[in-house]
Formats: sequence, structure tokens, C-alpha cells
Amino acid sequence: MTFLEIEYQRQLIESGLDDSSPNAVFPHFCGGQFGENPEVWKREVIEFLTINVSCGLLEAIHRKDLVGREGARVLEDMLTKGDVDTDFDAKVIWETTYFAATPKLDELLESLNLRTWEALNLGPNAALIARLKELYAQC
Repeated sequence: MTFLEIEYQRQLIESGLDDSSPNAVFPHFCGGQFGENPEVWKREVIEFLTINVSCGLLEAIHRKDLVGREGARVLEDMLTKGDVDTDFDAKVIWETTYFAATPKLDELLESLNLRTWEALNLGPNAALIARLKELYAQC
């Protein structure tokens, strides 16, 4: 799997420090949700959230059913089509579903001394990127 390494690194570090909605993910990639190419941005955000939910690095705060591979598939549908169970439009899901780090992500960030606000400004961390590639290959 190829991914936006520095964007993933920054977003995962931020997730270890604070929760965020899909609209807050990758604010600098393609200018974010209101940038020059919102569809490309949206696809990347969905990919980021689903792979990290699937691998157990992120969890939806108020939707504990969105875990693992099956949860990631449900999440992808919700972010593209809305939530048919609650009749919420996809736009509402993007604004109201919040994600946070799991203990697994917290442990990974702590082990690399990356669970700090200062770490958001660091360049690519080779150890973190290598570990993410290993995890993503297994999911």
C-alpha cells in the first residue's frame, strides 16, 4: 500500500493528542475539504480512516461498532452514502463522527517519543513509517 507518509504521520500523532472529525483530517493535502480538489482529498481521508480503523489504530468515539475490517467497510459506506440506519446524510457523518487513537496507537507513538505536540512539526519518522507499512500489509 502506498500512502501519504508525512500526512499519515502528522494525523496519527494528532489523533494521539486530540480527537477529530473526518473534516479535520489532512487539512493541508489538496487544501483540505474546501481546497482545489475536494474529491481527491475526500478519497484520501476515507482511505486513511478505513485503513487505520481496520488495523486498530483509530476508533470512532461514539460508534464502538466501527472496529476491524468489517467496521472499516461500514465506515466507508457511511462516509460515501450516509448512515441508512439513522437516515443521516454523509455530510452529517463527516461533521459528527469523531475519531481518536486506540491504546495500540498510543503505545506506538509513545515508543517512538511521538506523542507530543512538538512531534507534529517533525519530518518523516522512518521507524513510524516502517511500522505503519508492516501494519497496513497485515490489514
